[in-house]
Amino acid sequence: MKLVELKQAQKTAVTNLKKRRFDLLEFYTFKKDRSVTIKLTEDSARLVETGYKELDIELNDQNAKRQIKTSFGREFPRSHKVYFSSSKAKK
Repeated sequence: MKLVELKQAQKTAVTNLKKRRFDLLEFYTFKKDRSVTIKLTEDSARLVETGYKELDIELNDQNAKRQIKTSFGREFPRSHKVYFSSSKAKK
């Protein structure tokens, strides 16, 4: 895991939805008590929030960018940096 700027993390999440480089993206607060996870499969994308709210949302092209930004704002309200982890599925 590495520490990245919050804005860079948001851009990474949105870019990954388009290019699909990673199958799993995880973003954590400094204390790692709140997180936003994006899981990609071949035909769908899911956003899972853990912390203030427990949400599991299906993402589509129309709402993806707005939903990611809203989730980051809700889970990381005072954070400027977040921990970032990514992984690819083994084939």
